[in-house]
Amino acid sequence: MTVYLINNMVAIGKAIDPTHGAANINYLMTKEKAQLIRTNQLGNLLDPDDIWMNMEMRYMNTRNLRKANHKIDSPYFEFEISPDISETKGWKLADFENLLDEFIDEMDKIDLSEVTGHKGAKGYDLNKVQYVAAVHYDSKSQIPHIHLGGSRVMANGQLLDHSKLATRIMEAVHKINVRHGWALPEDIHKQHLNYINDACMKALGRMKTFNWESYGRILAESDLDFKPTYDSNNNIVNYVILFGNSKFKASTLGVGRNLTVKNIEGTWKKIKDAQAKEQQMQKAQEHKITEPKPVFTSHIGSDTRQQSVNNISPKVNPASRYTQYIDIDGKTHLIDVPQSVYDYFKDNCNVPEGNTDASKDDIIKVSLLLFMELVDAATSVSESCGGGGSCDSGWGRKNDEDDDLWKKRCLMQAHHMCSPKKVSYHRGRH
Repeated sequence: MTVYLINNMVAIGKAIDPTHGAANINYLMTKEKAQLIRTNQLGNLLDPDDIWMNMEMRYMNTRNLRKANHKIDSPYFEFEISPDISETKGWKLADFENLLDEFIDEMDKIDLSEVTGHKGAKGYDLNKVQYVAAVHYDSKSQIPHIHLGGSRVMANGQLLDHSKLATRIMEAVHKINVRHGWALPEDIHKQHLNYINDACMKALGRMKTFNWESYGRILAESDLDFKPTYDSNNNIVNYVILFGNSKFKASTLGVGRNLTVKNIEGTWKKIKDAQAKEQQMQKAQEHKITEPKPVFTSHIGSDTRQQSVNNISPKVNPASRYTQYIDIDGKTHLIDVPQSVYDYFKDNCNVPEGNTDASKDDIIKVSLLLFMELVDAATSVSESCGGGGSCDSGWGRKNDEDDDLWKKRCLMQAHHMCSPKKVSYHRGRH
């Protein structure tokens, strides 16, 4: 099964064998709250069994029109087109029908005959085959989506060419995406992946002991569905995370496969070690701040009073915090800064001119690491995204520097570090 995203919309397509074709048609038409959009080349048939029988009859009756001994393993197909619920707010059935027509039209316009070497791949005209299309509503999220199922067999006995179907779907949804001015598929995929990665790392950070039950429960708080795979001994051997209609394998999550079944507990231990170190540093800092100051005694008449110089415990600032776990070179770093600092970086960062490998997220990450005085980690990130700058020896926060001044210096330094390395060319002697 191939999955692609367009504007938070998922397009899924696959060919299926006859044993699943009947069940697919029945499910498509009888699922709770299903709304029929249309049937194609099926006359007035509306009963799922009658529709399936009609498709089977065409398949059997046109065998003599195909090449001798030409076996068809997957004569039926299934597509699912699922816009995000925020994009379909207020949509009527006619709006879903328009989206269906747009998808069908784009699928047919794509010519893959040269790529596949098949003349039949010149187009993919679903209007020439029998199909049923209906709107379904996800039982859990209530996300509306279009189910499209039918037979690949045309009236002349030929079949829709499924060669490079993934490529065809990708190009079709990309064109729809551009036409509507929606975010590019790869951008949406990256946003979803970043969201899931962040949720996974935060879930591990909240767990006092590692166990899969807690991992799945905490992920569910972020609207993520944890789906494990078990072996014969009931041990988890793999898992996927579902986000809406998108599916992400464990091997694609995190950095360097650090969230796979094999490595996830080790990642949890690294996070807990980083948290412990941060707590130790915080306690040491608090002890330094609240260390008693010299006490002076003054005598005024017979009244003896003790006057403490700046001996005032700091008040806890209830302002919100921004936290994030970042894996760099095999080490996990906890980022914990005031929310206002993160917002400043996000609102004011720019990608240095000439650096085509860096993104705003990279600049923000370097800025956050510098703010936490993790200079080596910040340098690694800047170099990995095409930066050529570095911090001067002894660069760091000044004793009298408040958060406002420090965050500004960090952002300026991050911009410098992520600027492309300058190359000097010297003319040789003649």
